[in-house]
Amino acid sequence: MISDRNTVRYNVSIDDRNTTAPYGVISVVCAPATRTLVHHNTVTTNAPDTAVVSSNGPGGVTFRDDVFAGAAAGSPLADARNTYDHNLNLYDHNLYARISPVPATDAGAVR
Repeated sequence: MISDRNTVRYNVSIDDRNTTAPYGVISVVCAPATRTLVHHNTVTTNAPDTAVVSSNGPGGVTFRDDVFAGAAAGSPLADARNTYDHNLNLYDHNLYARISPVPATDAGAVR
């Protein structure tokens, strides 16, 4: 079932982890999430094997003005479905600390 027009904002997730692939601290899964906006959240993990964002669903989520901070050794952003659609700016003006890869489409990324 399609999830439409959701907003996730003003949340703080500190040192969360999910080491069961393909899930991460934030997991975009299942059916399309159209016009979904995730903004002004802070997400950190202290587990280098945990992705801060993970997607195995169809995508359609925009991440804007969020803070993503990985473990000291670095953490992945495993979201190929939302990060590399060059027609949409699905990652926009986020701050990335110890995260790899930083989405190439986030022209306003702060590292």
